[in-house]
Amino acid sequence: MKTNFFVFLVLFSPIIVISMIIALLQLINKITSERNIDTLKNYYNIGDIESVIRLAKIIISRDSNNGEAHFYIGEAYFSQNKLSSAISEFKTALKLANYTSSFTEINLKSRLIDIYEITDNITEALDICMSLSQKYPENYNFFLKQGQLFEKMNAKDSALTSYVKALELEPTNSDALIRAGILAYNNRNYVDAEIYLTKYEDINKLNETESKKSGELYYYLGLLCKLNSEKERAFEYFDMASSKNNIEIMRKSFAERGNIWVSLGEFKLAADEFEKIIGKNSNIDNSSEFILNVRYTLGNCYELLRDINKATEQWNIIRSIDNQFKDVDLKLQEYEELVKNDYLKEFFTTNEEQFVKMSKDILFKMGFYPNEYNIGSNGHYIEFYVLETSEKNRRDIKKSKKLIYIYRVSSPIEETTVRKVYETMHENNILSATIITTSTYSQQAYNFAKERPIELVDKNVLYNMMVSKV
Repeated sequence: MKTNFFVFLVLFSPIIVISMIIALLQLINKITSERNIDTLKNYYNIGDIESVIRLAKIIISRDSNNGEAHFYIGEAYFSQNKLSSAISEFKTALKLANYTSSFTEINLKSRLIDIYEITDNITEALDICMSLSQKYPENYNFFLKQGQLFEKMNAKDSALTSYVKALELEPTNSDALIRAGILAYNNRNYVDAEIYLTKYEDINKLNETESKKSGELYYYLGLLCKLNSEKERAFEYFDMASSKNNIEIMRKSFAERGNIWVSLGEFKLAADEFEKIIGKNSNIDNSSEFILNVRYTLGNCYELLRDINKATEQWNIIRSIDNQFKDVDLKLQEYEELVKNDYLKEFFTTNEEQFVKMSKDILFKMGFYPNEYNIGSNGHYIEFYVLETSEKNRRDIKKSKKLIYIYRVSSPIEETTVRKVYETMHENNILSATIITTSTYSQQAYNFAKERPIELVDKNVLYNMMVSKV
């Protein structure tokens, strides 16, 4: 028995010794590797990026399957903005997938999402994000990021669905609330929009870090109030939005305030708001659709205020950028013709008192006596109830009564205007009407008037009346 044991030792002791040595070396290597990883993490935490890269390369040269080393060298490259190198290391770590307590799947995939988003590889970022939300459905952050990525792809319905899911998991998350509110508004789901946005407002009333987002919040709350005809509250919200540190929202808020003033017929106040956007501001993009619309509406305000020089100034700027924008070219052509005619120019630009006087002179030349009149908003038309000056016709009041509208506008009179005049005739039991304008009429307007007792007088006939001595 002793002989056999001796033989066993002679034959197998070298193998045992070698195995023990290998096991010892592996243990030493593991301990060394763990210590190296700890050192690597310490270098990373204190921001010593060069040491991270140097040590990580040493670890990988000894153990190419060390996923944590690949991860940290990827982080180092990311901090140096060497994104291609970072992606390569992260992909290697992803294939190895030997995660630890400090090197997790979530950390790795989240960083890959960041890089793909930075490099505009949104589809790749979204694929990883959706894999995380499916694997960890209780984590609202993945649904929040998913919504942000869908928005970058302009998939707004999917983005809203993702934000709603994030809010189911974390109902007070500010980022999800404001984005869900804005998307719901843009999707014309105004009830949900108000719910999300007012909840965001309640949560962040005292949170100064949310101030920039608050600009968007107040802007959209203003839009909701405007939609509900709560103009005073809309003004308040747009004021608050314009006070925040967000230039785009500030300009849009001024524009909305201007639009409300336009709807109220307060064109001077509207013009003041639009001027805040473009006045003495060299940082605006004059070719943007938003600025072109601002200038167009501002020009319309000045037109209604009888300030033709300022109106044409805005329209000329627009035409120099886009001569196909709305009816700007037509407007300018009409005004260029108008300003060449001193009679029409004075008639168009004069104050209301003089406009009434000049209009009455025209009526007398036509053989009518102005019985009563009403001036339209901002003096762009006068509604006259007249009697014929002919003694014969004045004996028959019904026959002598007539309705006359005089418009000083640059755009052609449309059928809707002629139709309203016809309705006014019926309401007042008047048998005939005349419409006079400093412009022309659309074909539809002519067609409507042709079958009815309505006479249409354009700018050429008006001019002849003005210069006539009779």
